[in-house]
Amino acid sequence: MEKNWLPSKRNIFSTLAVIGILSVPLYYVHMKNEIVEKDERVRYSWSQVESTIQRRYELIPNLISSTKAYMAHESSVMEKLAKSRSEWINARTESDKVEYSNNVESALLQYNLTAEKYPELKASANFSELNTALEGSENRVAIERRRYIESVRDYNSYVKKFPVSLLNHPPRKAYYQIAAEAK
Repeated sequence: MEKNWLPSKRNIFSTLAVIGILSVPLYYVHMKNEIVEKDERVRYSWSQVESTIQRRYELIPNLISSTKAYMAHESSVMEKLAKSRSEWINARTESDKVEYSNNVESALLQYNLTAEKYPELKASANFSELNTALEGSENRVAIERRRYIESVRDYNSYVKKFPVSLLNHPPRKAYYQIAAEAK
């Protein structure tokens, strides 16, 4: 009598059922881990934005002090810039930081437009160095903002896709919105 080496249909069905039952919780765990990973990527990107903005804003007191003598009667512009920087430093939430960052951007734009009126200021080596450092910081901030927006887009699109959208996931992340006057 020859043994049949092929498994029976019942054995195949049982094996597939066990694999199917085990794969559902494993896939659930995978999706949850992916959400955690993407959330951490968003948090990391945000901290990079804050860090580069902080470095940039550390230049502002030096910029103000180097231009005080030239722009003495333009104190309202310098006060607005200092106040906006202070508000950003004291902000607690991401949305407040974005709002105050936009205020600083607006104040810096106004400050630069005012500085254009003073050719002797633009000729100053100290002002020129600080302005160059500020421009470099602006480029780094723009890069970090772009990375943050990309990570938010990646997170938001992932949590909206099926079957992840069926999970009880955290709310969507907010994009970094730049104020119209700061653009």
